[in-house]
Amino acid sequence: MPNTQIETRRQYTPDQERKIIDAVHSVMVEGLVCDKTIHLVAHEPHRCPAPPGKSDRYTLISIDLFAGRSFNAKKIAISGYREE
Repeated sequence: MPNTQIETRRQYTPDQERKIIDAVHSVMVEGLVCDKTIHLVAHEPHRCPAPPGKSDRYTLISIDLFAGRSFNAKKIAISGYREE
């Protein structure tokens, strides 16, 4: 089962947080059979500097998978994410 963490630089409402978690989970389900083990962490902006040129909406999504997942499954799992 993948372990997923979403890190943001701003606070969201509980409803917005659920939507973010659901969006990440829906993309993962396309390529992986998995439970919803996703953690959302909202950092204070001064504790999590964004890369140059990125806004306060900069978000880092980390997905830890075990080695047994096929390359194709991993590729499908991350193909739904894109930078906006």
